[in-house]
Amino acid sequence: MIRKITADVLDGVQNPSLRAYAECYVDIERSFAESVAELGLPFADAAGAEPAGDEGAGSGASAANPQFMSERDAVSPLPNELRSYINNSVEILNDGKSLLRGWRSSACAACNVGIGTETFITSTRCPKRCFFCFNPNQANFDGRDGVLHDVVGQLEERHSQGVRYTHLALTGGEPLLHKDQAVAFFKRARELYPNVHTRLYTSGFGADEPTLEALRDAGLNEIRFSVKTEDVPWPNAGTEGAGDVPATGSVPQGEAVGEGASAAGSPDAASGPSPCAPMFPPAIEETLAQMALATRYIPDVMVEMPVLPGQLELMKALLVRLDAVGARGINLLELGYPFFNADEFARRGYLLKPSPYRVLYDYAYAGGLPVQGSEQACLELLAFAAQRDLRLGVHYCSMENKHTGEVYLANTPYAKQYPLYALSPQDHFLKTAKVFGADRAPVRQLLTTLRIPFQDDPENDALTLHPGNLSLLASAFPNMEVAIAYALREQREEGPVLRELRVDLTTPATFDVKADL
Repeated sequence: MIRKITADVLDGVQNPSLRAYAECYVDIERSFAESVAELGLPFADAAGAEPAGDEGAGSGASAANPQFMSERDAVSPLPNELRSYINNSVEILNDGKSLLRGWRSSACAACNVGIGTETFITSTRCPKRCFFCFNPNQANFDGRDGVLHDVVGQLEERHSQGVRYTHLALTGGEPLLHKDQAVAFFKRARELYPNVHTRLYTSGFGADEPTLEALRDAGLNEIRFSVKTEDVPWPNAGTEGAGDVPATGSVPQGEAVGEGASAAGSPDAASGPSPCAPMFPPAIEETLAQMALATRYIPDVMVEMPVLPGQLELMKALLVRLDAVGARGINLLELGYPFFNADEFARRGYLLKPSPYRVLYDYAYAGGLPVQGSEQACLELLAFAAQRDLRLGVHYCSMENKHTGEVYLANTPYAKQYPLYALSPQDHFLKTAKVFGADRAPVRQLLTTLRIPFQDDPENDALTLHPGNLSLLASAFPNMEVAIAYALREQREEGPVLRELRVDLTTPATFDVKADL
């Protein structure tokens, strides 16, 4: 058993050297939260404050919503409705950072370790202006009307360098603003890497029949549409008749569907809407029609989109329609705050999720910090898909899920260089055990007698040993306070550095290598 050392836990730590050591990390997290709040969007109260306007999505923590119970620390509070499906039709993946029902793109599995996969960017030009867009957060952001990158040339250069791929993707901005370049990219990818899995991200802009046909001929395997719902009104829990997905093709309360909008009601656009598929405003109907058309040309047609708190009922209805349209799956993304545009998030009543990451770090993925309420809505949508027995695959991808590939690539190839550290099979961090202060001498004596390697750290009044050897201390020192430290290998100009990021609290008697590492 391990416990993260928070401010509350810190007060109970008896070893003064360990308490002083761990206090640094508590201060780092406190300073980080204060710095983020200065940007205009604070963290939700740890007790489970819900964002304003949420339609009963159960976004609060279990303390505020007793009907939600935590499966374990690695998985966020699960709705009771979802718990019954775990280990049945819903799988817990990647140490609880994602959950899956049914089909998932092979590209998502490759993303978890970051091996053999890369996404190329045409440009950051985009006809949409989504308030949550994180493109300006990218390291080399070139503006909304940025330059067009030579993605074919970049791919050819990678190939000449000996880079091998199993998965390749093209994104933007909106890559279909540059149709010729997009088609050329996938055609060249198929020539250079005949067995590679290719995918395209699009809002649907320009996804007409000639374009889809050209993409098919270029060998495109998968197309991911992003459905834009942020400005679409929908009945909330306080509206009469709300609380369930419409069972027929009638227009939802308060909505007006434009003429011809029913064309996307089934995979065959000419056949009209399915009798049990709810209708949407024209903009979404147009995207659904494009998806129905795309199923004729591209093997895997799916949706990838963030789930906004307050849109649970809308999203349920969307899942029903996607099933009717013939989409193979949907990636439900945790909504992220990209460290700017705070006014728009605040105007919608959003707050940041407390303790956004298990291990705080400046990850390369620029999506930002998760928004309170989004994850819980995603989990309830998984339960809804299971209850309705929908055919399409539903995959919840948390913000944290996107970081594991970076950690894996940073640590895994070099783990053997650090003999006192264990590479965690759960989250890929390098972890070691540390004892402090007056506990150092007796542990040093025991390990020396047993000829077990360790390292003294007088500067921090600590002694480091491999966590797999903690069991050797259990008989003599069962209740000794021990820190489990998490580290990530960084490559800097002066050379590689093992950067420590977090400490947990455990004892030799309670530490379980399999469960806690």
